[in-house]
Amino acid sequence: MEPIRVIGMGPGSEEYLLPVSRDAALECEILFGAQRHLDLFESSGAERRELTGASDGMIAAIAEARSQGRTGVLVSGDPALYSYLRVLQRHFSRSDLAIYPGVSSIHVAACRLGISLEDAIIASVHGRELSDLDRSLTTGAPLFILTDKSNSPARVTEYLSTNGAGSRQYHVCENLTLPDERVSGPFRDPVTGEHQSLSIVVVEAMK
Repeated sequence: MEPIRVIGMGPGSEEYLLPVSRDAALECEILFGAQRHLDLFESSGAERRELTGASDGMIAAIAEARSQGRTGVLVSGDPALYSYLRVLQRHFSRSDLAIYPGVSSIHVAACRLGISLEDAIIASVHGRELSDLDRSLTTGAPLFILTDKSNSPARVTEYLSTNGAGSRQYHVCENLTLPDERVSGPFRDPVTGEHQSLSIVVVEAMK
C-alpha cells in the first residue's frame, strides 16, 4: 500500500505551487484538502473530498481512502511548517507518509521585507496563548508570527507593544501572492483598521 502523499500547496497563488508537488497531486486517485485547493484539480479525474478538520472520523476517512487508491492530502504552505502534517503524524508512521514541499507564506514574507530567516524565530498563535511569545521576544531576533481569528494582527501587535517589543518595528503581511496582497508597516504602535485574521506579523530584529 502506497504512503499517503502530504502535498504542500504554497502560500495561495497557483504560480507558487511547485511542479513536483503539482505532479504528485495529479497522480492521486483520491484528494483531500480545502475547497480552494481541490478546485485546482477539478479536471484531474481524482475523487475530491473536503478536509474538514482533525477529527477521528476525518483520519479514518483518509486511512480508508489509502486502502482504495493513491491518496493525497493537500495542505497550505509548506507541510513542514505549521500544517496538517502534525495531525497526520499523530496517527500514521513516518513510512506511511510521503511529504512534498511547498513555498511557505513565511518565506514569501521574509523575501517581501528583505529579512533573512537564518536567525529568525517562527511562531504561531493559532489556538495558543500570546504569552507563548514572551521567550521569543527576549532574543532580539526577527520574529514571524502566524495569526488567527482570535489572536488577530490587532491583538498580537497590542500584546507586542506592551510586552517587550515597544522599541522594535513590525509589519503585517496579508494574502501573500494573491491579487489583494498587502504588506503594511513599519509600525511601532498597535495596528488599527481591518486586517485579515490569517496574516503574518513580522517583528524586526532588535537594533
